[in-house]
Amino acid sequence: MRSSELRYSEERFAQLAAQNATIAWEVDAHGLYTYVSDASAAVLGYRPDELIGQVHFYDLHPASSREEFKAAAFAVFARQEQFVDLVNAAQTKDGRHLWLSTNGFPLLNADGSLRGYRGADTDITVRKRAEDALRESEAMQRVLLANLPAGVVIVDPLTRVIEQVNAHAATLFGDSLDHMVGQRCHAFLCPSCEGSCPVIDQNKSVDNSEREMFRADGSRLSILKTVKHFQLNGQEKLLECFVDVTERKQAEEALRVSESRHRSVLAAMAEGIVVQAADGAIIDCNQSAEKIMGLSREQILGRSSVDPRWQAVDEDGNPFPGEQHPAMVSLRTGQACHGVTMGLHLPDGSSKWISINAEPLFHSGETSPHAVVTSFSDITERRQVHEALRLTSERLTLATRAGSVGIWEYDVPDNRLIWDQQMFHLYGITQDEFNGTYGVWQTEVHPDDQQRWDAEIQAALRGEMDFDSEFRVVWPDGSIHDIRALGLVQRGPSGQPLRMIGTNWDITASKQTVNALQETNRQLEAATALATALAEKAELASRAKSEFLANMSHEIRTPMNGVIGMTNLLLAGTLSDEQREYAQMVRSSGDTLLKLINDILDFSKIEAGKLDLEILHFDLPTLLRELNELLAHHARSKGLQFSYIIDPGTPDMLRGDPNRLRQVLLNLTANAIKFTPHGSVTVRAGVVSAAVGSVVIRFAVQDTGIGIAADKQALLFEKFSQVDTSTTRHYGGSGLGLAISKQLVQLMGGEIGVLSAVGRGSEFWFTARFGSGRIMSAAMPQPSPPPLNRSHWPTLRVLLAEDNLINQKVALGYLNNLRLPVDVVVNGSQAVAAVAKVAYDLVLMDMQMPEMDGLHATRLIRSAHSTALNPLLPIIAMTANAMQCDREQCLNAGMNDYLAKPITPASLARVLEHWLPPPASSD
Repeated sequence: MRSSELRYSEERFAQLAAQNATIAWEVDAHGLYTYVSDASAAVLGYRPDELIGQVHFYDLHPASSREEFKAAAFAVFARQEQFVDLVNAAQTKDGRHLWLSTNGFPLLNADGSLRGYRGADTDITVRKRAEDALRESEAMQRVLLANLPAGVVIVDPLTRVIEQVNAHAATLFGDSLDHMVGQRCHAFLCPSCEGSCPVIDQNKSVDNSEREMFRADGSRLSILKTVKHFQLNGQEKLLECFVDVTERKQAEEALRVSESRHRSVLAAMAEGIVVQAADGAIIDCNQSAEKIMGLSREQILGRSSVDPRWQAVDEDGNPFPGEQHPAMVSLRTGQACHGVTMGLHLPDGSSKWISINAEPLFHSGETSPHAVVTSFSDITERRQVHEALRLTSERLTLATRAGSVGIWEYDVPDNRLIWDQQMFHLYGITQDEFNGTYGVWQTEVHPDDQQRWDAEIQAALRGEMDFDSEFRVVWPDGSIHDIRALGLVQRGPSGQPLRMIGTNWDITASKQTVNALQETNRQLEAATALATALAEKAELASRAKSEFLANMSHEIRTPMNGVIGMTNLLLAGTLSDEQREYAQMVRSSGDTLLKLINDILDFSKIEAGKLDLEILHFDLPTLLRELNELLAHHARSKGLQFSYIIDPGTPDMLRGDPNRLRQVLLNLTANAIKFTPHGSVTVRAGVVSAAVGSVVIRFAVQDTGIGIAADKQALLFEKFSQVDTSTTRHYGGSGLGLAISKQLVQLMGGEIGVLSAVGRGSEFWFTARFGSGRIMSAAMPQPSPPPLNRSHWPTLRVLLAEDNLINQKVALGYLNNLRLPVDVVVNGSQAVAAVAKVAYDLVLMDMQMPEMDGLHATRLIRSAHSTALNPLLPIIAMTANAMQCDREQCLNAGMNDYLAKPITPASLARVLEHWLPPPASSD
């Protein structure tokens, strides 16, 4: 073998030893990369950010065949098929060409359209080059054998050359035929070997004797000499064959080194590699092949692809014919065979799925392969994942179309049915009465529908139509039920049906309804017209009711703001004891009336289904502390002990509607104080159950009050109900508070109840579900709120826009008590003009004013053409409207916050503290 050829072989093996890498990727429906793993830098030379959103996958294909590759790939895209071990070329950033093996599967949108593809590219350049190098090495060996110089001569018993029978002899020895005849062998084999050349000895042959020789030009060679004794015409002769093995010996050493490298590379490869002779017998394998097959090298060698011990199966579960194995196909056709999937039953009882490629090997000048190299990889896990995803996707698709109904699966090759529990319910039979065959299913169908039902299923299996059918089933009790069915057929690589998955649901009621409607259609026309008219009237009535409630709320709240506001101002001033008692009575009556108005509005919204929860993050200890501050004075005035307890392990940060939680707690606690003449009232909160991200908390309000008889407790949570009329007269109340609380608790995912006995007190409890946050330790002290700094308020300036004189005076009184300078305007136009002249720090804006309302004025101040000195100044809505839509109107108009009338000093102060600018920091 020439030295250049050896170097070429060594380069091939060096390339084979290069590290393989796998690139994970995603592309959209146009082939544009949307994700590429970091392995792209090592394999292709491109960083992921150079490919994602910049390059289509086919742009990396060599330009010479790019359009052909692009067309073939998008044909697969159109059919939404998988790429399985697709061998294709790629060009790296620096211009090198690589070979990739591509596996990918389609990504579908909810409507079944193609979103893109996801998969992986494996660099198989090393393997391809190794296979090419192996073929080239075999070809070179064939050329070497075909052109090996060899000379054959016949000598006499004295080893004198009698004749030269091979023209290569003269070439080998560098001598002429005439000169060689008559000389003894040692003369041209080795002049110093006189007497060492064997003579004829007892008819023995000397075979494969290697020795040195000198050519006529003095050069030395290594030869392999084969001697055969024979008799010709009664004379003893020797047939001597001389083969120049000088280069062979050098090549053998080099080949030994190369083969050692080659075997090391094969041992390191993750793919299984076997070499099979022309008859299919395995003559070599690597360690990965042993691992994948679960056999030792000794157990593998000698087996052929048709050996029944493999127990191979096709994708449809049938035995895989040995003659169809890719290796046997390649040996038979001389063509490569790629991407064949096969299942193997291993000796330990387990099973694997492998993907097989086969490449034939040829001797020079021959058209039939003398061997085949087969490579295969374990795709069991990938196949299981793909199968699970596919089955889940199809089942979810059907479930989406059909709803929560019976799901069935039909294994076509095995004629085996799988039903879920709902299917047995639909057919009125038990699981024990069903043997899982197609025939049993057919017998459950009404005799008049069986032939059509079977024909539709068979047509779907042949691919002629989708399975979408209506038929009747007969239950064991003789009753007839109408069924609607949908089904999808899954097929193998050759299109054969493998599995059918579908849904059934009972449409008996709807069918009966349709029939009834058809029979009475003429009679219902008039009724439909009448119903339409009544519905329109009902809608008008409902709208009128909502408008009436909103208007009444506004009309009542406007004077209530004056009554309660003026009372608060009176109580804040200097009054005699008698005057203060009268003023407190007025405020108490106003508070009672306001609560009644709020209860009526809440109940109206609940009945109309328009009461929604506002989901916020809030602090439970703070909420309970504020409840305590609000009610503690009332409890102490009756001589009651009032407290709240939070059980250890209860989260302090929750996510839910704190306002509705506060409303329920306030209602229950206020009732407890009202109906407890002496003793104590305690509010308790603790965890009932918890999961990741959510928690159920039980709240209990315990009192030592008058208690409730057991036969009266069921009435507590009904609207407009009281335990008895004497209670209503003595304690007051609308009978709506507990009914509203029940509805709010249900909205919060909980339930409400009471434990009580007459004369022994009561415990009103409820549960609610919240998003959970930080857990509060049993000993964790609650931080006190920082002291408020209002010392700078006299330097600020507030604008009040209010047309009602009484409400104007109330707001002025509150603001003056807070030492806030204030200007007053009576409509929206004046407010817009005022903020254009003075840089106010905040505006209190009534919603309903003459000439221009507060919403219109706010929009003008916030507009791009605003003349306000500070278009972003805080604007706080003041309104007697208390509906949720009113709050949304204010915020949508550009207002920052919302104050519902009647306004209290505390509610006004809280809003001002939030929106007024803080005092300037002094450095």
